Amino acid sequence: MVFKGGREVGRITNPGEFFGEMASVLGKVRSATIISKGSSVIQAYSADNIQDMIEEHPEIAKRIIRTLAKRLSQATREITRLKKE
Repeated sequence: MVFKGGREVGRITNPGEFFGEMASVLGKVRSATIISKGSSVIQAYSADNIQDMIEEHPEIAKRIIRTLAKRLSQATREITRLKKE
């Protein structure tokens, strides 16, 4: 689960999903905390070298883009739902 200000703002449900990439890509400090509901295996990447990593491993860039697009789509659906209320 992903928390911001004590409120759940997202969930990572599939193996291989990213978190914290927005802060790295934008060069900002992360703004949320992630808490595992069970045991997890993570792979950490340094925000300092994300540009090099993306250039050297384009498949990672594609995964990051898909992750961001999925989140944007979910956010758009949520905004649309809230506007209807």
